[in-house]
Parts: sequence; C-alpha cells; structure tokens
Amino acid sequence: GDFSNIFRSIAVIKSEFNVYEVGPTLKKSLSIILPILIFEITKKYYTNYQRIKLEPIILFYKYISIVTMLLSNLPFNDRILLIGWAFIPIMLSLPFCVIIKYIFSPINFKLKS
Repeated sequence: GDFSNIFRSIAVIKSEFNVYEVGPTLKKSLSIILPILIFEITKKYYTNYQRIKLEPIILFYKYISIVTMLLSNLPFNDRILLIGWAFIPIMLSLPFCVIIKYIFSPINFKLKS
C-alpha cells in the first residue's frame, strides 16, 4: 500500500500535501483578543457573583492563549488554541445576555402628569 501520506499532518517539512502557515497571524490574534475584549467592555454590568464564576474560565483561556502564542512557530499550534476556543461560548454567554437585555428591554418613559 501507499503509506506516504499517513504522517503528512505532523511532518515539519513541506510536501505537496502539507502546506501550513506557522507564526502568529491576524486571524489567530483576533480570535484570542476579541473574546477577552468583549468581556472586559461589558464587565461593569455583571454582578460580583457572575464575575467570580467566570474569572477561572477566563484565566484558563488567557493561559492557553499565552502558551499557544509562545509556540506559534511550531506547525499545528492552533490545536492548542482549540482547547481555549472551546471556552469562548461560555465566556461570551454573559456579555451576550447583557447586550440583549439592554438593547431589547422595554424603555420606561415617564409621562408628565
């Protein structure tokens, strides 16, 4: 059989099937920074209980992101980022609820009597 392509995904050298971009990219940088930025912008609307519950998740996400950026010259470093990206929906659930609450909440107008 032809076994030349079995280990092409972990090969460091380029071949006709293995073309991978190493180093930091704009897309990876934005995918790391935007969830943290959105969380920090909407932080003033959270209760202390919500902030305390989300802080370990965000701290773990920051550590995973730091390790991934340190290993950004290795091929397939975004596999480590996938661990952090799994927590993005949890991190953005609270900002999303806050934004929806303030955008779609009924506005109470005070009528002068």
